[in-house]
Amino acid sequence: MDAPRFLRKEADFKQFNSKGIVVLIDDPRLDMSTSAYIQFEAATQAANQLKKNHITIFIDSFGEDSSLIQQLIGCMHFYRPKKDFKYIGRAIGVCFSHAFMLLQQCDWRISLNASRFLFNLGRMPLPNSSLTTLFADSTEFVNNYNGLLNNIITTVATRSGQSHEILAKIAHFDTIFSAQSALELNFIDEIVESVPTTSTRIDDRPAF
Repeated sequence: MDAPRFLRKEADFKQFNSKGIVVLIDDPRLDMSTSAYIQFEAATQAANQLKKNHITIFIDSFGEDSSLIQQLIGCMHFYRPKKDFKYIGRAIGVCFSHAFMLLQQCDWRISLNASRFLFNLGRMPLPNSSLTTLFADSTEFVNNYNGLLNNIITTVATRSGQSHEILAKIAHFDTIFSAQSALELNFIDEIVESVPTTSTRIDDRPAF
């Protein structure tokens, strides 16, 4: 089943949250104004009531809303009810930029066979202060940029086991990976053929 069509069919986030599922999807027809905190609080409560030891995060996003995704990552730490509680990330379409980094925070990372992956800094809107720095002292701007890029490379290297040098070459260009390539690079842990519905039983997965 096509992932975006599947989500549009069941676009009531409360329905997903009540099953212990959090949703991150880019679609103008869906209301992503639902805060990360509301989704995580509802999904965590539901998981506890259902005696599930995990929350599932559906991801189909280009990762451009960095503020929302940083909130989601923060919630993963804030709402974790106990140390052995797991977060299962499911890439069901595109998983780019900040959305890719969200997936890397998950204890178990699952992908549809047709999903695509990319990790980079994403779009960087430049405020006047950054533009001034760029024109006045490009060295400082480049150093700041490289510092941000180095942070994401380090995060991915720690999780994937790939060398910093290999990942640096990848991150400097918009290299899009298939699910199989992502699996081989240890960006994900498993490939599946179909999207689970809100009624599908999802077993706990090991952290690594």
